[in-house]
Amino acid sequence: MRMSAMFRAARPAVLAAFAAGVVSLAGCGDDVCTRVCPSPQVCVIDAGEQLCLEPNCGSEVCTSSEECVDGTCRPSSSSCASCSSSQHCVSGVCVDAYTASNACDPLRQCRLGCGVGAACLAACEDDAPAACTSCLTSLDSCQRTSDCVDSGPYTGCCETQFCACYPSAPGCGTTAACVECQEDCGSDASCFSRCRSTALACNLCLEPFDTCAAASGAAQCVDELCSCLDSDLEADCR
Repeated sequence: MRMSAMFRAARPAVLAAFAAGVVSLAGCGDDVCTRVCPSPQVCVIDAGEQLCLEPNCGSEVCTSSEECVDGTCRPSSSSCASCSSSQHCVSGVCVDAYTASNACDPLRQCRLGCGVGAACLAACEDDAPAACTSCLTSLDSCQRTSDCVDSGPYTGCCETQFCACYPSAPGCGTTAACVECQEDCGSDASCFSRCRSTALACNLCLEPFDTCAAASGAAQCVDELCSCLDSDLEADCR
């Protein structure tokens, strides 16, 4: 099987990063506002700048990218313009309709679309139907009983229950474990390396590839790599 330029380039970078044990983490204080403001103003981050603003939405302070709705700051783009007929709008995010077969997949989709927007994330939770909430309750119960709340589903802890709630999540069913890293990074090897370090399903899936590459060289480990990739995004894995 001929390997594409993407993975001829990506493999050595991935191997080198993990062989050295290097994991790059974003500065954890970048989103903390440290400016001292005179009362009643408070420090907020608006478009990357630290500003002193007075509450303008009840007790909350809405930034320029937010609007005040019933005393709560919400993203200004609270409406959607391009949702398909099988989707609905949640705080500016197009979310697939909930069905009996997708459990909480739309909730996961909604959360990813919101990023770190607290109001948007809250709207996602409110949008989830009772069937999804019940599934998540069962997952939470399993994780607590198994004492694995912090270990993640792809360690084998409550993975069955996790995949029942999120059947389209990476590593569940026929969904490739590294598909989101493929989509996010394309042919950027360093990006793929960073992504897999934080994507537990992808990282665990690639462990056999790492072992094979260390013993025989990455070029000899096509099957191990392709087993974690979406073949629709990598022609040489078809």
